[in-house]
Amino acid sequence: MGSADQLRVLLARLRKLFLSHAQVVQSTVSIRLEKIVAATVVIRVDAAIATTDYQRYLAVAEDLNLKSIELVQEAGALFSGPGQVLQVRDQHTTPESISTAIEAEVAAWEREGNAPFPDFSADEKAQFQNSLTVDKRGG
Repeated sequence: MGSADQLRVLLARLRKLFLSHAQVVQSTVSIRLEKIVAATVVIRVDAAIATTDYQRYLAVAEDLNLKSIELVQEAGALFSGPGQVLQVRDQHTTPESISTAIEAEVAAWEREGNAPFPDFSADEKAQFQNSLTVDKRGG
């Protein structure tokens, strides 16, 4: 399993996260591997939050950012450098449990002929809509 599969799984999980959040305007979600700069992957995340209340916006953005960090860690990746830069670990340094989970997820997509690329289907998006609750752990 190479780092390309890690990125595929991470991108799919991030898209599902944003498409599932009740406060995110689903039609505005765009999460793409934008470019590679100096051997670093840059993922662009765009999404509108359905509120005009600034404090509510900040709370939703915080929740999404914390959940995104969890997804990055679960995929065996880490943030590096300034801004929104992501580094995928070499497969030799990724814990075996993460590599195994990534391989299993990609294999399931292949078996089912259901890889979420270039995007989730309209039916999948409809299933995700408003299915995620806001994390209350932070207060």
